[in-house]
Amino acid sequence: MLTPLRLGIVVARIDGWPTAIGLAEAALRRGSDVRLFAMDQALAPTALGSVTAALSTLAEAGAAIVFCATACDAHGSSVPNGIELGSQLDHARTLQWATRVVALT
Repeated sequence: MLTPLRLGIVVARIDGWPTAIGLAEAALRRGSDVRLFAMDQALAPTALGSVTAALSTLAEAGAAIVFCATACDAHGSSVPNGIELGSQLDHARTLQWATRVVALT
């Protein structure tokens, strides 16, 4: 019996969002569990403006998404619906939980 994939995605670059969203959507369609942790430049308001709706849709579809609160504060970013604020502890927990990790850093 195959164990379902638990995909952890870490996004720290502005240009990482299209890949992260595409991977998360594909994994959810296949029945996998997805956790996404975002930090650093990926949380700049200019980075989030174009992906806010997609992130909310992923969260509604079952992806667990956490933004680093420190990075949000540093950039003055707002948090889309369905997204949690967390810390580097959540980053570590995502890595521990996942059977596969994609780091877009």
